[in-house]
Amino acid sequence: MTVRRIAAPAPPETPPEGLLDLVTAAIEAMTWLVPSDQAMVALALEYARRIDASTDEKAAGWLGPHLANALRSLGGAPAERRALGVEVPVRGKLAEIRAGRAS
Repeated sequence: MTVRRIAAPAPPETPPEGLLDLVTAAIEAMTWLVPSDQAMVALALEYARRIDASTDEKAAGWLGPHLANALRSLGGAPAERRALGVEVPVRGKLAEIRAGRAS
């Protein structure tokens, strides 16, 4: 199976508002997603939409962990990205020094 990878989009010029916008931006940055992930993406977006629309704190509190689990299953948390092998390597002086010691 060939997985097509694309470059991460540039950050938006204006910060997103609301949870749905934040979740949408996070999903757009997940360049490793494939078409078979679309159902989970739709579920995460629906959870975010319902949390934004909710006027009941209890409903939002109940949906929050479900949204977090959906995002985790898509690789939306550092541990899951490492497990998927899609964690972007850190670049900078300290990373260069550490890389030099390892070789």
